[in-house]
Amino acid sequence: MKKLTFLLIISFFFTSCKNEKELKPIEKSKVNHIEKLEIDSLKRPKVEISQDSKLETIEKENSEMIEKDEEYINKALISKNDSLIWIVANMKRDHRIFGFEKPDLNSKRMILLSIFTNDVENNPFNCPYGAFYDTNKMKDIELKFKENIGNFAKTEVLDKNTKGIVYFEKKWLELEQDE
Repeated sequence: MKKLTFLLIISFFFTSCKNEKELKPIEKSKVNHIEKLEIDSLKRPKVEISQDSKLETIEKENSEMIEKDEEYINKALISKNDSLIWIVANMKRDHRIFGFEKPDLNSKRMILLSIFTNDVENNPFNCPYGAFYDTNKMKDIELKFKENIGNFAKTEVLDKNTKGIVYFEKKWLELEQDE
């Protein structure tokens, strides 16, 4: 009985090896497709998040960071010499300063200076003048303080000429101190 089983296994093995040559090779594209299906089946279904929802999340999270860390806030400085506004990114101090089209928090956001990557990267708020970590990163524009209007600082956006006007909340700016 053992000999018979052994002979059957060996004959099956030889028959299988002979048939292997007759098999068609699997195309690489089919293998990739199968691997992709297996990998994809392990992932959670991707839930599409609307751009508005992403912006709301960024707005909420970053605003809360600024509000809760008041003693670690970095403010933009107004130069005594030429009234240029500047701010340097400091990883130990947060800043998030929007420039508005009008002296109104509900008006269009025109520029953003922020320490937060998700505020700056790819300009998610679509600020026409851009989103920057600090004023050193602004290659072609400068900001120049003009005057206070209520709770806002009227500021010129300059390239070679006056490019436009934006309004920053005064609470985010301070006059440069003598050292």
